Amino acid sequence: MKKFLLLAVLMLPVAAPASALTESEVRQCRAMAATFGPKKAEFDKMTAHRDALAAAAEEAGEAWEAAEELRNFGADLAVSAADADAKKAAYDDARAAFERGQQAWAATGQQLNADFAAFNAKCATED
Repeated sequence: MKKFLLLAVLMLPVAAPASALTESEVRQCRAMAATFGPKKAEFDKMTAHRDALAAAAEEAGEAWEAAEELRNFGADLAVSAADADAKKAAYDDARAAFERGQQAWAATGQQLNADFAAFNAKCATED
């Protein structure tokens, strides 16, 4: 019997942090936790979109480089110059779209990390 009481007394300090949250705080923590799934799904969607924008910018850049070679060494320089200029404009647009996507992705990731940190600071307990 004494062994059981000693174990029970030793386990009390470990259980104390879990009971430190009020019922209202527990509800707030549950509500915060419920938002993480949708927020993470949105972030994953943004990641895929950003990656697609990066690939599109890379392809546009390669097309522009190829057109520049024809501008400099092609037989019909007027057509090659117009094509190269159009491909350069497309590359600039694709690169700008990627930059906007990258900034939105980074801001969303920072907010998600801040939300996780707030949850951990308020709700995480040591067991």
